[in-house]
Amino acid sequence: MKTWAITTPRQRSPCTSFEDRGIFLRKASSAISSEVRSGLQGDYALLLRSVKNPAQGHLLQARIKTDGLQDDPFLNSLLIQMYGKCGSLCDARILFESMLERPMLAWKSIIRAYVQAGHCVEALHLFQQLLQEGFFPDKYTIVSVLTACANKNNLTCGRHFHAIVVGNCFISDIAVETALVNMYGKCDCLMMSVEIFNSMHSRHVIVWNVLIAAHVKHNQGDTALVLFYQMQQEGVLPNSITFINVLSLRVASCCVNYVGEEVHAIFYTHEFRADIAMGNALLNMYCTSGWLQDASVVFDGLLTQNLVSWTSMIEGYSQQGQGKKAFQCFEQMQQQGVLPDQVTYIGILQTCASMRGLFEGKRMHARLASNGMQSSVMVGTALVQMYGSCGNMERATTVLGSITHPNLLSWTSMIALQSQQKDEAAILQSFMQMVQQGFMPDKVVFFSLLDACYKRKNVLEGKRVHCLLIGASYELDDSARAMLISLYLSSTSLEEARKLFDTVSGISVLAWTVMITSCTENGQDLEALQLFFQMQQEGILPEHQAFVSLLRACSNLPSLFNGRRIHTYVTQFDDISIEASLINMYGKCGDVSAAQAVFNGVLEHGFISWTALLAAYVQHGSRRALQVCKLLVARNYRLDDATFLQALLVCCRFGIVDEALVYFVDMVRSHPCKLGLDHFCCMIDLFGRVGLLEYAEAFTDSIPCQPSAALWMALLGACRQHVNVEWAKRTARYVAELNQSQGGHYVVLSNVYALSSR
Repeated sequence: MKTWAITTPRQRSPCTSFEDRGIFLRKASSAISSEVRSGLQGDYALLLRSVKNPAQGHLLQARIKTDGLQDDPFLNSLLIQMYGKCGSLCDARILFESMLERPMLAWKSIIRAYVQAGHCVEALHLFQQLLQEGFFPDKYTIVSVLTACANKNNLTCGRHFHAIVVGNCFISDIAVETALVNMYGKCDCLMMSVEIFNSMHSRHVIVWNVLIAAHVKHNQGDTALVLFYQMQQEGVLPNSITFINVLSLRVASCCVNYVGEEVHAIFYTHEFRADIAMGNALLNMYCTSGWLQDASVVFDGLLTQNLVSWTSMIEGYSQQGQGKKAFQCFEQMQQQGVLPDQVTYIGILQTCASMRGLFEGKRMHARLASNGMQSSVMVGTALVQMYGSCGNMERATTVLGSITHPNLLSWTSMIALQSQQKDEAAILQSFMQMVQQGFMPDKVVFFSLLDACYKRKNVLEGKRVHCLLIGASYELDDSARAMLISLYLSSTSLEEARKLFDTVSGISVLAWTVMITSCTENGQDLEALQLFFQMQQEGILPEHQAFVSLLRACSNLPSLFNGRRIHTYVTQFDDISIEASLINMYGKCGDVSAAQAVFNGVLEHGFISWTALLAAYVQHGSRRALQVCKLLVARNYRLDDATFLQALLVCCRFGIVDEALVYFVDMVRSHPCKLGLDHFCCMIDLFGRVGLLEYAEAFTDSIPCQPSAALWMALLGACRQHVNVEWAKRTARYVAELNQSQGGHYVVLSNVYALSSR
């Protein structure tokens, strides 16, 4: 039983009257109550520090109220602190708002509770309220709010509290300085973080770790390594956090290898071997770098292999294409009693995707469904990627539809898969669905959409995507701008394409090239030449593809003058396609000798150069086309269907039956599937020209498809030429069956009759 000592003033004599006795009893009672309260306060303070969950806290708060201490500021502050540690912000805030008197401890406790829970904005509001009520914050509160600014990436508030730190002389406190270094590092103001670090008189391992972590976050691995060695030169020993930061660096492979080996040695020679976090960081570094043998050594040497360790090994095997080992690791993990979480399942689903393991993927899907994990948006997205990579787009679409709240990554993954499948219609449909759900595509998705619109020639949807790009303030790169220009030109929207082209400052050579090429492809040859002249005025030299298009434009017009002009620019290019384009241009513009000169000026010719020269001679009816055909065969070129047709046309023009039959038989043997109606028509026309009407009719019977009216008309023309009435009557009958609406065959037939009666 606890006894309470009551002291009374020594100078006073014992009570002699009833009134004096009453005063004495009241004072004694007050003294007893005060000491009882003081004792209970200490007991409750100890109990509150041991509470582990809100339910225990509620019971203790009720007991405090029973003992009449519900208005005790100190105990209420500890209650707020307790609720904050237990994650019960609601209870902490209700108690804080109900307090009649709020000491600094209460403010500090509620602010820290919000910071620990990640509600940094509310923590900052509470700190501002604290200042408004006239409180002077201590360094611990300052550290809490700076942590809140760092976690919320709120640089403006961070600078505001930095000013408070300077104004209240906290700048020399090492904890506050460390919090400032951390805040500026996380708020992407690395220069200020380094400046504060350099101004510190004393730098312990924690602030070194904070600065190294900041450089790691900003992908400045080389500087982080310099800091790692500098801290050791200054006598500061790294701890496990330092090593974890260094192991997460993304620097040159040789540097990572060296540092990894150094940390690996430290891991086994110091007290760090029991540190599972450091062991996992070392393991992850080896797995990420692809050094699976070293990773396996570290894994086997861990005193404890937790879920993170197993997941790192699974992902390491998966990334290196060793899917079978990844699955073995996954099964061994469960045999060891370690249950996979969402991250592990996502890693194994990525393995299924990379090895196209649809069966294993379905098996994992069944496991996820049985343990209720498939409803997770991250797991659902991984399932979408797995099914899509395995070619089962129908199942991928079903899984995406089953995700309750798909996020941007879910839609981005689906659109990426549809892009791989070249399913432009599905891409546009997914785009419309994601916009309806309130998601704004990222830059990569936008460019996939533009590519889909371009390939489908969907100008309306392309304009919509273009407007969204402008609204999202995404700057178009050269390739996106080129796709838009091509899209607008493909629908003959020359005005809009030109508007987009003209509004770009510093037009790239790619944009010029696309504009010229698109004009040529869409029959706007004069516009293509005008763009070329504009390029000349601006001192820009077109690239190779633009010159090919410009020469094609000159061929189409035809324009020999401009073709010769462009020829002077392309002499610098030693390129087969340029040579062929020049030959083709001169041939179509009527200057066959210039085409031959271009051909002769090149030491080595490609197949397209030969065929361009052949086409030039065929077009102008030159017998030299036959020489070109013979040279092509002599050089063992495998003639394609177009070149065979050119050769047959030459033979037909000059009535050379034997060579034509040789070419035709050669094509039947080498490319039977490529024989087209044009080849048969050419042979029938040839036989008709030389009067071999029986051969002509035999060829019509051997055509693998239905002979056209044009083919029979060609044969009818041959009958007219050789005045063969019987053949003419039979041929005219075939024409009439195929083309009853036209009467041209009657005219030819009447001419045959007229000629025969002479």
